[in-house]
Amino acid sequence: MDCENCVCQLVMDTFHPAGLGVFGVMPATAALFAIARKWLMKEEFPLWATFLHHFKKEFKTSNLAGLLLVVCGILLYTDYHFLLSASGAVRITAAALLLLFLFCYILTVLFFFPVFVHYELGLCGYIKTAFLIGMMNLHAAFFMAVGLGALIYLQISYPGFSPFFGAVSPAILIMIGGQHGFNRMKRLQLSRTAPGHR
Repeated sequence: MDCENCVCQLVMDTFHPAGLGVFGVMPATAALFAIARKWLMKEEFPLWATFLHHFKKEFKTSNLAGLLLVVCGILLYTDYHFLLSASGAVRITAAALLLLFLFCYILTVLFFFPVFVHYELGLCGYIKTAFLIGMMNLHAAFFMAVGLGALIYLQISYPGFSPFFGAVSPAILIMIGGQHGFNRMKRLQLSRTAPGHR
């Protein structure tokens, strides 16, 4: 597992800049999450071939999703600057709406890649499902956010540990949260179809 982590980290370090620049970031990230999912499900698979397969397969859809998420982020940032220039009741209302939309945005982003590699949906389906699973698993989202914060702190405070905490550890952490959400959703669906359920 440690050897695979190092290899996957090397792949990410080379593929992010080499995969057609900015257009390689989303497919490479999707491929990494697909690998993290297979690790967590204890599947046997060829690492490099699996990475390349998912990189090519998800190139178009992942970039479209990335563009949509970036546009939403820019809109939130623009709203923040509008908030700074507003005053009175308008500012209070705008701040409340901004916090609400920011919360929904972060929740969707946290669960997006786990949903993306776990289900076969359309672009809007990925966004909607990520948000719904996030809303159903706020406790998992909280621990994912705390874990990511801790990993970022370690990378900033101890740069020498970056090869160990680089892209692989956050992906596995987020994927664990995603798997928890999928399992909970599956249990809820089974309970609704059980005999005697109203």
